[in-house]
Amino acid sequence: MSWKKIEEMPCVLSAIRKAENKIKELTGIEVTLSVNSIEITDERKSILQDIICDYFQVSWKEVRCKKRTQRLVNARHIYMYLAHKQFEYIQEEVAADVNLQDHSSVWNAVKKIDGYYKVGDKLIDHVEAIKNLIPQDISNEKV
Repeated sequence: MSWKKIEEMPCVLSAIRKAENKIKELTGIEVTLSVNSIEITDERKSILQDIICDYFQVSWKEVRCKKRTQRLVNARHIYMYLAHKQFEYIQEEVAADVNLQDHSSVWNAVKKIDGYYKVGDKLIDHVEAIKNLIPQDISNEKV
């Protein structure tokens, strides 16, 4: 049996995040899991954020703001789509990343981009270009 680092097991991290969110939801207390006193961190979100910002030439602060310029909306939607579909983050967590209070916006962004794949919209070229910029060792390649 080969042992893997917990960072190499996205399904475990996803289950931990879901449990943390449920505990927080029920108790109102934030939970942080530590293994051997080393906090589990997932750098994939940070890497995806950097890629999105570089690609659209915006700051993460701009992506998180409420502005609705086409570039910022596309950056937000593609981030939400890839974070949820490719990295399997739960919708509530993705919504918090982009400063949204409700996970339904993430659901709508995912549904919208899935629809673009069906009709061959030009936004898909941006999604595919960004997917190609994601390092292979952190990609779950679900999409």
